[in-house]
Amino acid sequence: MGKSEIVNVTGVAGEERLEFVLEVASHPFSIKVLEPGHLASIETTGHDVRDCFSGLRRQLETHGILLCCMGARPDVWPSGLLTQFTDGRMAYLHREGVQPSRADEVDIFAPADAADVVTVEQQWIAVRARIDRGRP
Repeated sequence: MGKSEIVNVTGVAGEERLEFVLEVASHPFSIKVLEPGHLASIETTGHDVRDCFSGLRRQLETHGILLCCMGARPDVWPSGLLTQFTDGRMAYLHREGVQPSRADEVDIFAPADAADVVTVEQQWIAVRARIDRGRP
């Protein structure tokens, strides 16, 4: 049987800031929006926390909302091993020309500036570009 925790994060819809309360469950993995109430029907499931987080972000994007979390930055992405060891909760903050190390690990729910977050699609494009350039 898994465990769950409550996570508070901020989102933006244009200039409007929204405060979210999420229930993050593991084994089995899911994320459910508890607040704001008008979005409380949103729930995602997946293979790990990051997979659920991506699904949640996609659903919120249909409402014009971006989550202001480290996991929504274009320069944050996990390795396979880090995903396995942390159930997808941690990822690496990638810096140009530097191989990520333990010091670069970030919680995907940690706060990020609204100016630094992108859509799931934009994040994937940035990750693919980094891989195609052969950069860490």
